[in-house]
Amino acid sequence: MNALKQIKQEIEIADLNVRYYDDHIKLFQDIKRKSKSYTYTIPDCDYDSTITEDMVQRFRAYERLRMLLYQKFALEDSIIND
Repeated sequence: MNALKQIKQEIEIADLNVRYYDDHIKLFQDIKRKSKSYTYTIPDCDYDSTITEDMVQRFRAYERLRMLLYQKFALEDSIIND
């Protein structure tokens, strides 16, 4: 049961990471879109590479979340079958 509790906590953290990168990507896409219509932009900021890096990090966070969910389901199955 202790392992299940730990995995649930890790799932919460992984879910927050995925949400963080989702929000960060949306923010930079919005800034990029708006910067075309405003004269002020963030100096020395490459929006495309920032968005791409965040997408890679989001994918890694999503894969971590998926792996943890599989572990949780396997652990719950083993507890039920015991």
